[in-house]
Amino acid sequence: MHKIMFNRKSLLVALTTGALLLAVACTSSREAPATGALEPNPAIAIGRPDQGNSMPISASRPGLALSSSRSVAPAGGYDTAYSTSYGLAYQASSYPTGIVVTGMGRQNIPADTGIVHLGIEARGKTVAVAREDAAQAITKMRDAIKALGIAEKDIVTSYFNIQPETVWVEVKDNLGTHGQPKIIGYVVTNQVEVTVKKIDDVGRVVDAAADKGGDLIRINSISFIVGDPSAYAISMRELAAKDAKAKAEVYAKAMGVKLGALVYLTEQQSSAPVMQKDMQFARAMASESAPTPISPGEIDLTTTITAVFSIAP
Repeated sequence: MHKIMFNRKSLLVALTTGALLLAVACTSSREAPATGALEPNPAIAIGRPDQGNSMPISASRPGLALSSSRSVAPAGGYDTAYSTSYGLAYQASSYPTGIVVTGMGRQNIPADTGIVHLGIEARGKTVAVAREDAAQAITKMRDAIKALGIAEKDIVTSYFNIQPETVWVEVKDNLGTHGQPKIIGYVVTNQVEVTVKKIDDVGRVVDAAADKGGDLIRINSISFIVGDPSAYAISMRELAAKDAKAKAEVYAKAMGVKLGALVYLTEQQSSAPVMQKDMQFARAMASESAPTPISPGEIDLTTTITAVFSIAP
């Protein structure tokens, strides 16, 4: 009996001693975070990134830009972007060192090409009648335009449509009195886009089309463009580059730094906008004594770039 009691006491002492040693070992094995490492906040750094839920976190040391939530670890395991203790995703804030500016090159160039959108709109009791009237009118109009020296390839069909023309009538049937559509004829629309490479011929094209199209003619719009904007591309890009450098020099001087070399440049946009005169569904009537006046004006060509200059030491 005494031997049994002794063994129990010895066992109790051994277990107590082992538990104390284990607690001390766990406490001593906890390492302080390395210099510059993020100190996790136990109140919010709960769980691991691969557990899915997103939980807000905050920076515990200046100079570290933290993500607003935990994120899933990348494929292949964790990397240095994750806290080894709690899996908090963070990254150091990084901004480019230099001066970023936008430069613009702009030139006002006289328009040298006209785009005339015109067509024929014919009506008839039947599709056949409306189509025939439209076909004859569009053929006469095209022939008159070609007689002015406009090439066949510069007269392109842009739209063709046949649709019924309806009115609403009142009818009475077993459902009562109500309105329903009634076809009274058909409308055929045939539109073409004419590229006029001699800007002074735009008015003559409009007059010739109106003369041959008569009351069926529709002048939808007239646009003006620069036929070959690439001819001005080099000068516009040079202007954009000079503009960007001038802006960068102003900022460098104002900030008390020395402008360094160009480290990055990208062209954002290079465009030749179209100047348009809207004449939707206007009826142009020809007159020998009063030709249609057309004023093309100038086109604003622009090129925009973004440039980054370093700051010299």
